Amino acid sequence: MQNNLPLDGPMDLMTVKQLAAYLGVSKIWVYQHYKTLPHIRLGERMIRFRKKDIDEALADAEQGKKTQAIREMVHQSLKRLESPKEEQQ
Repeated sequence: MQNNLPLDGPMDLMTVKQLAAYLGVSKIWVYQHYKTLPHIRLGERMIRFRKKDIDEALADAEQGKKTQAIREMVHQSLKRLESPKEEQQ
């Protein structure tokens, strides 16, 4: 039986197929990476994902990318300030 209800509550759980569609990836990709995603195990073989948790993980990952980019820009700026200027002869 397929559940076609909208996923908008805090406890709404997505299947692997639903998560793959939500992220725009294959089911195989989800199975290969589910341990790095927030998930819930229901029994030995059933995996579910809370949409809210996935959205938070995506936001955190995006923020991490921005933070890393800022760190790299600061690091490059500091390197330029610290490097001695070559004197012309």
